[in-house]
Amino acid sequence: MWSLRKNGIMQLDLSTLMVMQSFALACAGTVLLAAWSQNRTVSALALWGVAHIIAAGGILSLMLGFSSHQPAWLGLGGTLLSLQSSLVWKAARTIDSKPAPLAIALVGPAIMALSGGIPGIREFAGSLSLAMGAAYVLATATTLSLGRKERLAARLPLVILSAVHAAALLTGTYSTFTGSTAQDTVPPIASLFGFIYFESIIFALGTSVFILALVKERNEAAGRMAALIDPLTGIANRGGFMESAERVLKRCRRKSMPVSVLIFDLDWFKAVNDTHGHAVGDAVIRTFCENTASSSAQ
Repeated sequence: MWSLRKNGIMQLDLSTLMVMQSFALACAGTVLLAAWSQNRTVSALALWGVAHIIAAGGILSLMLGFSSHQPAWLGLGGTLLSLQSSLVWKAARTIDSKPAPLAIALVGPAIMALSGGIPGIREFAGSLSLAMGAAYVLATATTLSLGRKERLAARLPLVILSAVHAAALLTGTYSTFTGSTAQDTVPPIASLFGFIYFESIIFALGTSVFILALVKERNEAAGRMAALIDPLTGIANRGGFMESAERVLKRCRRKSMPVSVLIFDLDWFKAVNDTHGHAVGDAVIRTFCENTASSSAQ
């Protein structure tokens, strides 16, 4: 990864660094796909994993394009990297159960694929690829940020990593568009673009860790909620009531506030079950709980 120059100074070998980028992305994607194979209900893991593996191929395509000076490899690399960002956006939307049309995810990569045959745009293919990626990743950070009402510790690091990655891609867009970094050559490590080499590795590994942590936290929260909520009525069961009551009592004692308990007794409920059946009895209980809960919330 390091080469020795004539003056004795160690210089980073960019080709090796790009291979390391590709390897890190492929490993991160493989881990996410393995996790998805154990929990196939979370399709976001598969999308995020495939995105990283596609990016690994994109990095290798760029390296081949830079070394062989073949525009076709460069175009393929830019398209694949744009597809990575769009799939990450789709995964972020999916994990929060928000609509993520495939057409929107594919429009950026499609533009990149077509731009190679359009004179006047082809010369700025590098800038266009980076800008497309930045737009998708910025949308990813926004999507994840809007879901913060769900109190999961892993969400904030995902937002930060996505925002930093978007900023890095925008920096690369500026660098290539202004000409400080060439569109069709390997950007030097000391250039404004150089930060992306390392940041992309951190983004791949970091998002993989925290997306797995977010799924784990969500599953644990769902299990805890299921243990405290009555499945028939959707209100707290005995355990949930005792836990909630303890918090209320502590708060009232701390603030010297009064507390009251209201108890309902449904007369002749057994007669409803005996006369109309348990299905009707269940409906009566659900309706009563819904009306009581809505009245207490007003």
